[in-house]
Amino acid sequence: MNDSLKTLRLLHQVLLLVAAAIFVLALTPDPSKLYRAALQELAALKRVAAEQNQYPKYLASRLSPSSGHSVPPIVVEALKAAGVREAASVKIPEAFASDLIIPGPRLTDYDDFFSRAHQLERIKLRLERTDPPDLSLYIRREIRIQGRGGDVYLEKVSISGSGLAGPSDGVQFIADLPVGEREAAILLNFRNPTSEITPRFSVPLGTTYELGQADKETFARDWLESTPDGEKLIDAKTKLILPELKRLDIWDQLSLMDLDSAISAVQKRLDSTNTETISFFGISVNKSVSVFAAPLTCLCIEWLFLLHFRRFSDLAVREKSPVEFPWIALFPGRASGFTIYVSLTLPVLASFVLVAHYGIWNSWNMRLGMLFALGSAATAVRLVFELWSFRRSLQAGGIRD
Repeated sequence: MNDSLKTLRLLHQVLLLVAAAIFVLALTPDPSKLYRAALQELAALKRVAAEQNQYPKYLASRLSPSSGHSVPPIVVEALKAAGVREAASVKIPEAFASDLIIPGPRLTDYDDFFSRAHQLERIKLRLERTDPPDLSLYIRREIRIQGRGGDVYLEKVSISGSGLAGPSDGVQFIADLPVGEREAAILLNFRNPTSEITPRFSVPLGTTYELGQADKETFARDWLESTPDGEKLIDAKTKLILPELKRLDIWDQLSLMDLDSAISAVQKRLDSTNTETISFFGISVNKSVSVFAAPLTCLCIEWLFLLHFRRFSDLAVREKSPVEFPWIALFPGRASGFTIYVSLTLPVLASFVLVAHYGIWNSWNMRLGMLFALGSAATAVRLVFELWSFRRSLQAGGIRD
């Protein structure tokens, strides 16, 4: 019987050593989680970059634009005289100017664009000043030349001008906001349904514009927070842009890359991390393998422990001889009982912590690791119950100690 007790004590000690080793492994920082979070952030930034055309609409909504300016009466009369239909109902869109164009291609460009405050100003058109003086004759001539006659009608009115990057939903992006009056053009956009050669054409009318009072706020960051993908790029507490990427020790290099290059660089780092090996009792094991290998090791030792304990328990009951051996499971008192029960559950806890820390959700190695950890838990519960029954028999005198 002493041989059985020596084996049980040895298995108990080995089990505690394995649990300690798994805890150390499980609590070691895992850089792969940082790289996966950074890749998710880059993917979200790429989706945001693809939706940049929504930013002008957001800027226009911040200034609560009206439905637009009415076409000057002199222009309406000239259009009617030229035989153009639907001249009075069309409006000139209200326009605004922003001081910075949408960024790219480097990550640092996106970071700077979304972090800084921008100016947003209203464009004031001088609608009373239009060229040429004889509008009716000019419009009639342009319709004859470009529209080749036919029954044309005014489809919409847009704006273009010196310093303007082109109309976009009422917002013009201007790299250098001008001071004073600048030249502009009101574009009369016509449609000729009867013409296959020039179904659409534009006639420019010269005018001027100037900028109103500027509002300076973090418009880009506010827009980012208003989008489902954009809010993933901002730390809710600190308002830091791209927080996961900035946690990486390679952020300085990544910041100078474009999106695709940064994704490739982070992916390489992640692949390298996933193929790293760790030392488990002197044996080099791939990190992904340890997710199920460690719980399997605990399960095997606990199973052997259970089988050996059952054998010892049967011998002790059959021989009814005194059980004298320096093993904590046989010590009297609640403290020794609590210690042995906790020591048998520690490997189970260590296995679950390891699987949660290193496992990739829904991967095959995580599923295996969870299965072995659950098997270890079931074995530990059974082992604790049988130890408790054996210790109760010792205390009741069913087995002499």
